[in-house]
Amino acid sequence: MVSQKLLVLNCLAALALVVPLAAAPPKLPRALADVSIDTPGAKRIRLIDTKPGAKLRIVAVLASTCEHCEEMVVVLSTLERKYRARGLRIYGALVDEEAPQQLPKFVAKTKPSFSIGTMSQDNTRRVADFGISDHPFVPILMFVDTSNIIRLQMAGEDPLLNSNIEKNLLSIIEGMLSRK
Repeated sequence: MVSQKLLVLNCLAALALVVPLAAAPPKLPRALADVSIDTPGAKRIRLIDTKPGAKLRIVAVLASTCEHCEEMVVVLSTLERKYRARGLRIYGALVDEEAPQQLPKFVAKTKPSFSIGTMSQDNTRRVADFGISDHPFVPILMFVDTSNIIRLQMAGEDPLLNSNIEKNLLSIIEGMLSRK
């Protein structure tokens, strides 16, 4: 009996090393971390610096090798063009190890209407509120209000990002822009 319990405990311990546990959901609402996105030409976008006229910001965490991220940039560009006059601003950050080399290719392929740069893994963890052993799916979208508070965060596995994406995001954006 004792050896069976020990065997089960050893198996569970080994499994825990191989299969990461699901990341805890991020705390919401929470303050936006003071991090920057590095864009081509050595320009930095400090995320907590609210631009004039911005009422809602979306920070998109992306990977350069992710097809879903490429599709998301196209959807976000459409929404940014539609809602820019109402105060929507979008910022994208490639966060994978190949990001600095892949950024020009990613931008050429997706033709974003908003700035996309790179962000370090450490800053990505800080802004998206996940631990070093967590591996959330990209894209990750964070909806930030004028007080630099993240009101909503969704990751790639969220059902709202997997079907009717544009319609779902449109509804969220409309609701957030309508708040006083």
